[in-house]
Amino acid sequence: MATNPRFPLFNPHICNSSAVSAQRRSLLGAGALLLSGLALAPASHGAPARGAVKTPPPYSGRPEVQRWAAECAAKNKLSRKWVLAQLAKARHSPESASIMSRPRLTAGRHPDDWLAHERSFVTEKRIAQGREFFRKHRRLLLSVERRWGVPAPVIASVIGIETSFGEHQGTFRAIDVLATLSFDYTRRAAFFRQELASLLVIGARTKTDPTAVRASFAGAVGLCQFMPSSILAYGVDYNRDGRVDLNRSVPDALASVANYLAKSGWVKGLPVAVACRVPENIGEKLVLGAMSPNTTFKKALAAGVRPLVPTNLAGSTPVFLVRLKSPAGDEWRLATANYAAILRYNRSYFYAESVRVLAVRLGLKESEQASDAQQRPVQSPKKSSSGDTPRSRVHADTNTPPRTGIRESVIIENRAPRTAPLPEPGAPNASVLPDASQGSAVVIPIDEPDVTLRPIRPSGAAQPAETVPRQWGRQLITPALEPERWN
Repeated sequence: MATNPRFPLFNPHICNSSAVSAQRRSLLGAGALLLSGLALAPASHGAPARGAVKTPPPYSGRPEVQRWAAECAAKNKLSRKWVLAQLAKARHSPESASIMSRPRLTAGRHPDDWLAHERSFVTEKRIAQGREFFRKHRRLLLSVERRWGVPAPVIASVIGIETSFGEHQGTFRAIDVLATLSFDYTRRAAFFRQELASLLVIGARTKTDPTAVRASFAGAVGLCQFMPSSILAYGVDYNRDGRVDLNRSVPDALASVANYLAKSGWVKGLPVAVACRVPENIGEKLVLGAMSPNTTFKKALAAGVRPLVPTNLAGSTPVFLVRLKSPAGDEWRLATANYAAILRYNRSYFYAESVRVLAVRLGLKESEQASDAQQRPVQSPKKSSSGDTPRSRVHADTNTPPRTGIRESVIIENRAPRTAPLPEPGAPNASVLPDASQGSAVVIPIDEPDVTLRPIRPSGAAQPAETVPRQWGRQLITPALEPERWN
């Protein structure tokens, strides 16, 4: 079944449990039980018993389930008796079937209003949760980033949008949900039977009880909301305890997200998207609604697309145009392969943009961030009692999410004049800074920490640490800068 790219019924790999609130789930479940009680009440002595609910027969006793169990066991080299024993523990979940039958399930309350959607998903509460999550798991996030090349703020942002950093992982038994959607919900029966088989394979391989796994109403598991087949394909046992535990192991969840995005085409160092404006007839020049790159940056410029901020994207960079609808005025993005990787996680422009925006608020630094900074008023520098313009703080606060190693140019916004020696690579206060070799720039907001620079030669070899002046105001920093990470 084809899904609308902006508000799919659900993503075939990951199903977000936070899309439906606990209150709505309770109401839906109660309504489903009431309707089933009225419509399916069994007869007693020739007359139906009012309010009685017909209990479906155990799954293991149904002929079609027994046939499927035999096929599943043979295909996955499992014991047929063991498979049937697990299915005997499964219970019909009318609540799950009711929720899954609703249209625009994961679209949120504002399927055609990006600005309203952003206000609902990128809230101050979620941002605060994200910063605390980042502070708590900072070393782990940076370790995962180094291994897979996906920026730590993006990894954390996915966890934040999916489950509010683990707060809403789902309360359903995965085996109940998947059995119900496999045999009592014909809309995507083949898909959910594959997921049920994957859940059983995981249980058999890890010698764990499949009935103990908690999931969303669609069977998605853990902090990152992976479907069982995605756990088998992309799950990472990062804490090396012998199993992929996405419900309780933060290391496993973070590494699995990074692995998923990396295998979905994430390009290290490439911006996610660039805010842009488009001509009115853009639909005649470029294909809209794509989920992956279908043109190049050079061709997009030739079609009249204009970035709202300077960018160092090469003309040959594959891109595609993203339209974020809103009654207040549509917004547009020139999206790269990294945006497409997020869309593989969930085929919704609103979802991908929510992940990007939250990642920026958690510390992601890339050229399109300038559009966010420029929308806010620039504050004038305050004078100290001595009359000197104060300097911004240096990276010494470990609670501040670190910058990522994305190469880009930089404009320093409202900086105090200062000269400082550069730290050696790996020094505690060494920041990651962009590359100005292309002569383009982004804006660093005034509340950001001071920057530290390490020039490089055109060949890429690092020069010795030296003093680099920082001028107050909007000044392009040159020469090229080598990204340095602070730990």
